[in-house]
Amino acid sequence: MRGLLIILAFIPMVSLAQNNTLQVATTPDSIPQSTIIPTLGKDYTSIDTLSKDSTCLKAQNRVERRACKAKSFAEKLDSLIESRSFSFYPTTMQALPKGDMRMIYAGYYYLFMSPALVEVHLPAERGLSQYMTMLNFDTEQIADFTISKYLAEWSISLLIKSGEEEYQISMTISTITGEARVLIENARIAMLYIGSVGERKEEKRDDILKQVEESPTSTTQIEQEAAAEI
Repeated sequence: MRGLLIILAFIPMVSLAQNNTLQVATTPDSIPQSTIIPTLGKDYTSIDTLSKDSTCLKAQNRVERRACKAKSFAEKLDSLIESRSFSFYPTTMQALPKGDMRMIYAGYYYLFMSPALVEVHLPAERGLSQYMTMLNFDTEQIADFTISKYLAEWSISLLIKSGEEEYQISMTISTITGEARVLIENARIAMLYIGSVGERKEEKRDDILKQVEESPTSTTQIEQEAAAEI
């Protein structure tokens, strides 16, 4: 009888111990143990669906594909600049020497240049008060049009005249980043623009062909410019 009482007294202690064990196992602070088993699958091959250059979609690794895209970009930019007929589209502007850097959100500003015609439609700032104005003119009075390349950077300079105003235009273009920097200056204004270059969005082929009739001494050069516009 005494042994039975001892067993009955021991049962609640075992139950309590079991409950405590369960509480410890289910407490929010417990860290579940899991086993991660790695699985082997097929080799992953990514496809560049953003590039329009089919030559870069061949079976290559990512390093070769990126290098191919960079080379293709540089070649297209070289071809555009060598045509000597292209447009500049600004994204920022700054009045030199100490003007504020301003963003350009309007997409209709541009600078088109060629040896036969220059079109300027750019915002600008004048004076110490930096009041906003606009450079908006077309001109065929172009002198000292020079273009050269050193390593991965093109340099272009020309002198233009509109009415009584003369402007010196200097441009640098990187074939690595695509960044284009344009400096337009004369005695009253000095503006720096940063953006990119591309094909012109509006055709004015008739304006260029008109130069063939008016400038017979430069017929061959202007015909080449007209062909590049087509």
